[in-house]
Amino acid sequence: MDESQDTPSSGKGPDPAARLGHNSPSHSVPGGRDERIASRPAAFILAVTIALVLVPIAVDLLASHRGRSFDYVAADSFYYLTVSRNIVEHGQVSFDQRFATNGFHPLWQFALTVVYWAGDLFGLAPNHIVTAAVLVCAGLLALGIYWIGVAMARRSSGISALYMLVPLGIYSLLLSICYFYLGDSGMARQRGAEGTLPLYGTMWSYANGMESALLIACYGASVFWYTTRQALATGKHMAVLGGLLCLFVFARLDHIFMALAAVAAVAGWTLLSRQRASLRRAVLLAAAFAAPIAVYMLINRIYFGSAIPSSGQLKTVFPRFTNANIDAFGIMLDALQQEGKWLFLAWRLAQIVIPALIALCYLALAIKIRPAPHGLAIELRRQGDRYEHALVVTAFGVIFLALYNFFFVPYGNQGHWYFPISTLFVTLAVIRWLEFCRIVENLRRNWTCLGSCAAAASALSIAFFLVLHRTPDYHARYADFYFDKAPRVRQHFGSDVPRLFSVDDGIVAFSLGFPTMSGTGLAGDPELVRHAKARTTGNLAVDRGYRNFTSLVYYDLSRFTAESSSASIGRWMIHPFRLKNPHKYRFEVDFRLPGFAIVRVERR
Repeated sequence: MDESQDTPSSGKGPDPAARLGHNSPSHSVPGGRDERIASRPAAFILAVTIALVLVPIAVDLLASHRGRSFDYVAADSFYYLTVSRNIVEHGQVSFDQRFATNGFHPLWQFALTVVYWAGDLFGLAPNHIVTAAVLVCAGLLALGIYWIGVAMARRSSGISALYMLVPLGIYSLLLSICYFYLGDSGMARQRGAEGTLPLYGTMWSYANGMESALLIACYGASVFWYTTRQALATGKHMAVLGGLLCLFVFARLDHIFMALAAVAAVAGWTLLSRQRASLRRAVLLAAAFAAPIAVYMLINRIYFGSAIPSSGQLKTVFPRFTNANIDAFGIMLDALQQEGKWLFLAWRLAQIVIPALIALCYLALAIKIRPAPHGLAIELRRQGDRYEHALVVTAFGVIFLALYNFFFVPYGNQGHWYFPISTLFVTLAVIRWLEFCRIVENLRRNWTCLGSCAAAASALSIAFFLVLHRTPDYHARYADFYFDKAPRVRQHFGSDVPRLFSVDDGIVAFSLGFPTMSGTGLAGDPELVRHAKARTTGNLAVDRGYRNFTSLVYYDLSRFTAESSSASIGRWMIHPFRLKNPHKYRFEVDFRLPGFAIVRVERR
């Protein structure tokens, strides 16, 4: 294959990425035979991989009960859904229908608002919009996987048959050891307020109503574009890459660490190439990436008093360090010895540690540092391509992200949707390792072998989907509240719509449609954030007129009845509802069902 294919169209010099020792192209479907035949296995592998993402989800939703989509979405997705509904129905970027908030990742909030608007336009009920959100996530996952697969197929070695393991994922296979170790009886002991935990880290777990799927799609688009022939050819094409990386950040803001690693690497390679206009191209890349982010942070600073959103202010302790994640290892080991609940800690720590360790091992295998006449030279151990560049940069991003979350974000603030790129990277890195070792190079040699790989990947994926992903009681309380309890609450209050103060992640606000103040403060305004830090959100709620306190999952107010004294309720609510000086308030149960209640709070 002609090496000149990898040369920018300007013809002024080699690809800047060649500074890492890359001489082979990565921009067409290669092979020793004609390209038409060589592309058939790639198309087959991509088709099977995408089908293993989409078909199980679609069949599951069609064959299950009406609330099955609630089992897919993460708890925090109801923050997004509630804000989207308030934008569509009330014209306010607000959670409580009164005060503006920026407590969300902007690109996913925009996308979900479009989904909600379309659903509302066609008269869909809110629960059907939840289903639509899950299906949109599945589509985005398929799109991202397709783009990454095409980028892999552009290599001289083509796409690996092991790519069909991406829907299940090597990370999830490793994490599943914990689930098999526990068994049915052990998993029953691990059951929490949200139900039996599904296996996190699979592609199906990222069809969760959160930004995970969009993040994977943006990552796939960036890798896809970077591996094209023209990606680094002109300033305009470099600006496109910068724009894609900017969208990647807007999909999930803390992944700026990965994006910065990519921008720094590509800009550095461009400048080192010493081509004509290399400085201009590097500047355009950086400007297309940084300018929209700077505008976003400036708007946040002007209107909300901080460059980062309210949720970020409350979840991170940066620039201070936290020992919470270090202590979590000890807590987990103690719980393991005492047969207590430890799985909720295991998966939170695993999603930080496992991808970071894999990334370190991958970098040790993929690159080498050798003496050079003017210092040190960094090269790939084997001649590679731009897809390999992308994996190397991703590895650094995975490590940076892990360090940030481990030292600055307590484990309790981290959900399974925090690390979709990191867990996906584990699979991509392991595939590359096996290719380095020449273990899997013959899997695409004939259709019999390829078909056997597809059958094995399908059987393994479906088995894990049915046994460890499809846990029918996960978020069953959410569906029960939406379909059963919420109509009874609305009937109780009638036209006298109350203002609620709810300590949960949005399910009550979404299900009822009442003006609801965020008890966690994550979807709050600047004043609410300040009170959340001072642990006086309950007091602020009363002052603002949100005087009906409730919680569905975190706290059970149904322990109180109409006969419960005001003093006993007040003493209990100090910590859960962050209410200081409870003696200044009167408390009474306004509404009660098994497992759910609303307490009315008034000043004395």
